[in-house]
Amino acid sequence: MTHHFLGIRVTEQLQKKGRALQESMALDRYYKQLTYEQDMHLTILFLGGWDMDKKRLLWDRLCRLELPGSELSVNGWNGFGSPDYPRVLYMEPQGDLKPLYQVVLKEAEFLGFPSPGRPFRPHVTIAKKKKAAAFPYPSSGTFSGGGINMRASALEWMEVHPGKQPSYTTVEEPLKLGRE
Repeated sequence: MTHHFLGIRVTEQLQKKGRALQESMALDRYYKQLTYEQDMHLTILFLGGWDMDKKRLLWDRLCRLELPGSELSVNGWNGFGSPDYPRVLYMEPQGDLKPLYQVVLKEAEFLGFPSPGRPFRPHVTIAKKKKAAAFPYPSSGTFSGGGINMRASALEWMEVHPGKQPSYTTVEEPLKLGRE
């Protein structure tokens, strides 16, 4: 079964910052899966194995809308799970992606997509799936030298290719995000 998601690719500068974090904390020693630089993104809605015809219909509906963009600033990292050894480490954007998420979710739910069971928390995963007994680094922090700004300017429909690098390919032409 092929999985898909709707997301926003991050800038090359942010990809490099994510890679630098992976290297400076030697995350390959503590996590089974590090996100490949070119795969770093912000997931807006994970569609998983939802019906392909409905995914296409959702994309067609989104193409007809003026979708909101947002200015984002990424100033540091955080983790999901235990603060001593989070199961996922990610870079955390500041900015308002919730209006975009709400429009996308509303259109998906109209087509029968099940409502997600957790709140929307945008993030750029850099490492996941713990493999060691302990984690010697802080599970959250801020970047030295300041944050990285980017504009969420395009929404992409991406297909997941597990075990390949890059792991995500764009299915259709990205949708330009307009108003803030």
